[in-house]
Amino acid sequence: ICTYIRSPVVPQHLAGAQILSYYAYPALMPGHALGFAFSTYNKTIFMALDTDSNAIPDPELLISCMLEAKNELLVKSDIQMGK
Repeated sequence: ICTYIRSPVVPQHLAGAQILSYYAYPALMPGHALGFAFSTYNKTIFMALDTDSNAIPDPELLISCMLEAKNELLVKSDIQMGK
């Protein structure tokens, strides 16, 4: 499953403190092996990943490939990426 959550494009505050990041969580549903959730907040993109270890035995490899692809995209754009 892959989902996108749009959030405010300007800084928000909670109890007087600025919210620095905004991550959505891709909870896996029965029968799903992989979940991606993308969110944007304050002109930054955040990404979260959840995997079923029985279906994805090497999630570190998947993450490595995704980071490589992200870096390629960022070189070609002016978008910032959250940590």
